[in-house]
Amino acid sequence: VPKYTFVAGHSAGAAQIQAYCNDSSRGVTGQVLYAATLLSAYNNLSYPTPTLTVGGEKDGMTRITRLAEAAYVYRSAPAKFPVFAIKGASHMSFASGAPPRMVRLRDLRPEVNESVAHDAIARVTAGFIRQQATGQAPGDDDEDKRLREESSSLLAPMIDALLMEGSHHIQRPCNSDHPSPHCPW
Repeated sequence: VPKYTFVAGHSAGAAQIQAYCNDSSRGVTGQVLYAATLLSAYNNLSYPTPTLTVGGEKDGMTRITRLAEAAYVYRSAPAKFPVFAIKGASHMSFASGAPPRMVRLRDLRPEVNESVAHDAIARVTAGFIRQQATGQAPGDDDEDKRLREESSSLLAPMIDALLMEGSHHIQRPCNSDHPSPHCPW
């Protein structure tokens, strides 16, 4: 029986597991980042551990624009680095109970209840684990398709806006009035 190791972290916990998973000798099959993204130091396709990024549309701490940046950076490797935005979910939608003080002060109000958010989060997580452990693609039932399409429709306009504004997080800055190889306009 093959042995698989997956790690997951939420918010600051997700930032902490990345250094651990960056060491390929640890044998981690995959990591899941909830309400967090890969640190910008890892914004290249050489990061060794397949990573699922799941955030909320209404997250007041890890904004949807950060998810859009991650989706853009890792667009050429969607099986290894899938990014999902859960419609109506907030930062606290990834947890239960009373929110910590900073989350209470900064998070946005979710538009979906906890069980709806948890179900969507569980579905995309299960699909990622299945894909990484078995090579089998995530489910193609109607609910899985809906979550993928919903995520794409939430992130696409954000990516377009970041590209139009010339965000230095997703492309080299163009600080010139004259065209050059990296600055065609």
